[in-house]
Amino acid sequence: RVFTGSSIPKGTNRIIIQENCREINSSEILVNYYKKDELFIRKKGQDFKKGTKLFKKFHLINPRDIGLLVTSGVKKVLVYKKPRIAIFATGNELVNIDKKINKGQIYASSLYMLREFIHFTNSYCKTLKIIKDDEKEIIKSIKNIKNVDMIITTGGVSVGKKDLVKKSLESLGLQTKFWKVKVRPGKPILYGMFKNIPFFGLPGNPVSSYVCFIVFVLEAIKKLSPATHELIKKSKAYPLVKISNNSLRETYFRGKYYVKNNAKYVQIFDNQDSSLMKNLSLSNCLVKIGAKKSICPQNLVEIIELNNRI
Repeated sequence: RVFTGSSIPKGTNRIIIQENCREINSSEILVNYYKKDELFIRKKGQDFKKGTKLFKKFHLINPRDIGLLVTSGVKKVLVYKKPRIAIFATGNELVNIDKKINKGQIYASSLYMLREFIHFTNSYCKTLKIIKDDEKEIIKSIKNIKNVDMIITTGGVSVGKKDLVKKSLESLGLQTKFWKVKVRPGKPILYGMFKNIPFFGLPGNPVSSYVCFIVFVLEAIKKLSPATHELIKKSKAYPLVKISNNSLRETYFRGKYYVKNNAKYVQIFDNQDSSLMKNLSLSNCLVKIGAKKSICPQNLVEIIELNNRI
């Protein structure tokens, strides 16, 4: 008699399960039934063999993979650490969600939206703070940051009197790489290196900050956490109606796509104002249209699919 999980006796080549046997006495067993192809023996190495590659580089480990690693006797694996990211929202009008809103104030939606986005990139949001439109406060908050791998701000990067982020950061030694891009929404985005740490100054409008996060920030996070490449999927779809981009900037329209007869179709929302969060919430894709271009229904257009994680 052997039990599940035990080694079989030397020279044995078959197990008869006890449901198909009958014990006659202490030394005799009667076999009632068995199939020739049912050995009920798990052979050594049938799952994986010595030298087998269990995972490719950049593989995102899940609970099933942990089981495989333990089964194979692997106690430790070399992984990328979670990037630590600080987020600041700038604006005198901004308030936290736990406070009562007063006249002339708005909730800092970008702050919390980007925090959740960061969590889905296998990163860690180390700092979450609202800063007033005050140069001294901006400088103080940035100087107090320690042990982070990236800094993100929203608002204060355009050309208004209260847009103090670029000036403040540069006074602290920010090496500006670019400022303003031909992208809509998101033109005033700022990018540079602050003490060898990537810095992104995103626009204040929530949709603009979201688009800039997908187009620019995610690319930087991929360098810190390569498994993030699976987060975004780009594909092509047929527009239901003609989509025209009269802007001189490459534009990302919010829209919804669906699949019919193995083909993808997409429709953009009528109102594309960069402050409208409901349209962004209803979207399942961003539709990319080049500057001064129109796409007719018979032509494919590039889309960025937005899954439930982002």
